[in-house]
Amino acid sequence: MRENMFSENNRISGRQAFRLLTYDLLGLSTLLVPPALGRTAGRDGIFCIAAGVAAGFLFLKLLGVVARDMEEAYPAYLVRRLGRIFGTLAQAGYVVWFVTLAGYTAYLFTDAVKKNLLREESYLLVLLMIVLLAVYGLWGGIEGRARIYEMLFWFLIIPLFLMLIFALDEIRTDYWIPVATTEPSAFLKGSYQMFACMAMITFVVFAGSYVEDKRRLLLAGKRALLFTGAIHAALYLILLGIFGAAALGEMDYPAVSLMSAVRISGGFLKRADAFMF
Repeated sequence: MRENMFSENNRISGRQAFRLLTYDLLGLSTLLVPPALGRTAGRDGIFCIAAGVAAGFLFLKLLGVVARDMEEAYPAYLVRRLGRIFGTLAQAGYVVWFVTLAGYTAYLFTDAVKKNLLREESYLLVLLMIVLLAVYGLWGGIEGRARIYEMLFWFLIIPLFLMLIFALDEIRTDYWIPVATTEPSAFLKGSYQMFACMAMITFVVFAGSYVEDKRRLLLAGKRALLFTGAIHAALYLILLGIFGAAALGEMDYPAVSLMSAVRISGGFLKRADAFMF
């Protein structure tokens, strides 16, 4: 059966999977990675991004072995391959990870909104709105979310590209040098920090029951990693060239600070930070 974005067969297309995975990889990491690498690796953070993305590709290759072996949903696959006891324990481990990740994400986004958009608003009210939006998204199912990302993908990505382009005039290239001055241990730590964000590509195995063609699913994962890595590299170089490594490491959300500082010509987007939130 041919898939399309308006189907109701609990399936999503490879293109929709790419867009879902891209935002899963970008949403949290664009807040966390730049300041973390600024503190850990400084000017060599760009190499940590490359190493982290490369590790993500290796991890995806391992996930591909699992995805191609799946004939059912991933939780049922775990029980089939590991047995009922160990399969259930593995599922419990995923539940703990996802709940912890969801809680931390809710805290981080609430804190970012409070500090940059709604400084006078109640923390609990902002958190409640974020949780309600998340529940509403879950209620719509995987197809509902896929359709939203299908429509909004370039609508949000293009302004991000414009913001990065208009920030180029502010770059001081002397902030990029010298390089290769970071200790090996710091480089490894920075690479791991990047990989920890890219490891969310593990969602491909959970999407296996929604994308019929596993080759398209894995291709979507590869494209999402490559696309995300390119955005991170560009964003980090721009942030490093504007703020410098020392200041970058001390900032809470440098990507948001960049959004609030950059003004896109033409005046059609006054508050890039509010739009991108």
